[in-house]
Amino acid sequence: MKVKFLSSRKRYHHYDQTQNMIDSKLAHNRQQTYFRFYNQYGDMAGKLLMFCIHTKWLLSKNNRLYHSMVSVPCLQVMLILLASAPVTSVTAMERQSLLDIKSSIMQFLDNNITIDTNTEMDIRVGKIDPRLQLRQCSKPLQPFSKHSGNLSGNITIGVRCSSPKPWTVYVPTEINIFEHVIVSAQPLARGQLISQGDIKIMKLRTSHNNLAYYRKPDNVIGMVLSRNISAGKVITPRLIQMPKLIKRGESVTLLAKTPYLAVRMKGKAMEDGTMGQLIKVRNISSNRVVEGIVAKASIVEVPM
Repeated sequence: MKVKFLSSRKRYHHYDQTQNMIDSKLAHNRQQTYFRFYNQYGDMAGKLLMFCIHTKWLLSKNNRLYHSMVSVPCLQVMLILLASAPVTSVTAMERQSLLDIKSSIMQFLDNNITIDTNTEMDIRVGKIDPRLQLRQCSKPLQPFSKHSGNLSGNITIGVRCSSPKPWTVYVPTEINIFEHVIVSAQPLARGQLISQGDIKIMKLRTSHNNLAYYRKPDNVIGMVLSRNISAGKVITPRLIQMPKLIKRGESVTLLAKTPYLAVRMKGKAMEDGTMGQLIKVRNISSNRVVEGIVAKASIVEVPM
């Protein structure tokens, strides 16, 4: 029997090719390797295995360890650790159901989001990593959120377990809220007085924007547009303003009254005014400038 010995150069070349192939497999399987050791032996064993891998200890598909350029002590320490450490694997019976986690999130949102009968809500709980080996919680799950003041849009919901082994998991969640809001039925011009035919009600998703909006036609009918808008535009407070009931230079009636007496005088507006606005007017008879509140078109209430 002949034994063939490789030259020194060929041996190193063969080693380099083998090492490159193993390193490629290592990069692909490193995360799965850690999770497998973590689930069976705990976090310390998983971290030690990662240390050995980074120092060229490699794991094959058969779960056998091979080494290339390191000494034996790394393997010895790892074997001693695995022999002395208690097994911490989570069996299927002891594992926390991911469905229960999602159900607790749905219940939490249902208890903390209040909507009326004209509002629709669609909740989509994100995917939970199936590789998580969470121990079955002996107490009720505790969902929580840092977005308690605004549970809408794309947020993160946390679920906490306090016993027997504490853990916390965070789950991305999307909350879509749909409401019936007032939009323009056709293009409208700046300064136009809004009438019933200028608006319509449309169901829109309101959870992904911070705009204020109106849901009742009475809130916008009779208002004046402050800018041009296109059809289908959501009517917001920034787009409308109160109509001017009194214009500067216009003749007005000054009304001073008590529960038993009402006095009317002629006056002249010194500035424009909308409903409820405080404006300056000149009393024609006394030529004095007084302040009054616009009560309606051409009427300004002044104190007695």
